[in-house]
Amino acid sequence: MEVRRTVPVKLDVADSDAALLHETISEFLWAANYVVDHAWQGDYKITSKAELQRETYDDVRAETRLQANLVQNARNKAADAVQSVVARWKQGDYAGKPHFSAPTLVYDKRCATFNDDHVTLSTVDGRITAEYVLPDESRETPYSEYLFNDDYEVTGGELHYRDGEFYLHVRTKAEMESETADDGNDGHRTVLGVHKSEALVQPIRNLRFLRTLTSASRTSPSLRQVPSGTDRS
Repeated sequence: MEVRRTVPVKLDVADSDAALLHETISEFLWAANYVVDHAWQGDYKITSKAELQRETYDDVRAETRLQANLVQNARNKAADAVQSVVARWKQGDYAGKPHFSAPTLVYDKRCATFNDDHVTLSTVDGRITAEYVLPDESRETPYSEYLFNDDYEVTGGELHYRDGEFYLHVRTKAEMESETADDGNDGHRTVLGVHKSEALVQPIRNLRFLRTLTSASRTSPSLRQVPSGTDRS
């Protein structure tokens, strides 16, 4: 079974690099909202990532300084949000048009390089390097269990900006036997809880880490979904 964990890591970012990250986040959000606007036109909502790629990629590249992989990640973020709305409509629930404003940015291994103590991130003007702010590796923490564990592969991350600091939510996965992977927890979270101290992000002691098992294979929604006129009341 495939087990996934997300570990929030505080980043030490130079002021000049922070400015680049803010600009990159701004253009990433613009790109994601542009794709949503395109998907929302007409009687049917476009949920196909391939179709949205064909119809929006050139425009986003022309209007932003984002490199190709970040454009694709913005497209994916937008498509996933539209797919989620359509799924809620099918269940008879109300959901409005998605809009992204929270300062986040999705990275994968094509536009970020994850190292033991730092990460390099693509921006609108080349790559920047940010050091991880971590506790002692010898201590038992979520970082030692998942980030520094060779059994877990880093698959990507999502950059967040909050309270004046940058945090990278590093995503990891591992293949485990079902007997050991299922620890009996009934939660459905993969993000490990952390809190801040003055110097670094420390793990919350005695926190029961809730685990989610996901199937390695996932299905994709159909190309086009529910008409915009569908009754969602």
